[in-house]
Amino acid sequence: MDKGQFVREQLSRLGSGVQFTDQQAKILCPFHADKNPSLDVALIEIHGKVGVGGFNCWSCSASGGWNKLAYKLGLDAWDQEQSALTPHNAFSVLADDLERKQEASKPKQYQKPPTEPWTGGWRGLTGGFLRNHGAESYWDRMASEYRLWLPIHDLHNNLVGHVAARLPDSRIADKLKYLNSEDFPAKKVWYCLNYETKPHTVVAVEGPYDCLRFRSFGIPAIGQLGVGQLSVEKASQLIARGVQRIVLAYDADEAGRKATPESAKLFKSLGLEVVDMNLSRYLAPGQTKMDPGDAPQAVMDDLLAFLA
Repeated sequence: MDKGQFVREQLSRLGSGVQFTDQQAKILCPFHADKNPSLDVALIEIHGKVGVGGFNCWSCSASGGWNKLAYKLGLDAWDQEQSALTPHNAFSVLADDLERKQEASKPKQYQKPPTEPWTGGWRGLTGGFLRNHGAESYWDRMASEYRLWLPIHDLHNNLVGHVAARLPDSRIADKLKYLNSEDFPAKKVWYCLNYETKPHTVVAVEGPYDCLRFRSFGIPAIGQLGVGQLSVEKASQLIARGVQRIVLAYDADEAGRKATPESAKLFKSLGLEVVDMNLSRYLAPGQTKMDPGDAPQAVMDDLLAFLA
């Protein structure tokens, strides 16, 4: 059976209201409240532009291929990816197509790479402290070096990604000092929020090391994973966790100071109390920028006093 004959037989199932010619069929359009047949369906290829089964409504301008029309009318469709005609039940085809689209839209599940136990310290942080925060050793094949592997968990403590940091004696360039996992969910998760079970106050910083350094002093720091990575979904997680107050301790640089009022506005709109730590107040004469990773002891002392 050729395609033209197949389309003709399918349309014949609609009853006597179908008007056939050698080249096309005219039917009531299913895409609008049609009272007089206004939709043409091609039974042959027309001028090399319209394929068999192609349709056009002269009233509502609906158009497309046979499968689209078949879905709408409850007729059989065909697999257009095959050269031979392969009839299918239209609803089965639609269900299969929907399933494929849903599968393609699913986020990729994180696959943890091979790692080894972490033994040493890192930038002043002890090995025990790092291991308590899930640190492991990761071999970067591209750089032929080991990195410090730091896990990223969601609010429910599911492992969803990682950050791999270069080591102090590394040859890796500054722009690659942190290597994020594929499909890194930076706008959806906080670093270390999973360790805060019933927090009244958290201290938001930018990077993983900033977060870990503050936490090594007993400060309930969480990493935003970049000033540009805040979203309503991410901010709402703090509410879900029970947070009532957030201290913003972004880097004392142009990006950090610009992001602070923007973030504060979002947090306040959700009902959170917001405090700006403003690390710029701690800059030494001639110093132009600072982050929590290199902040002086006075910053930690003042934070601990505030949180007490």
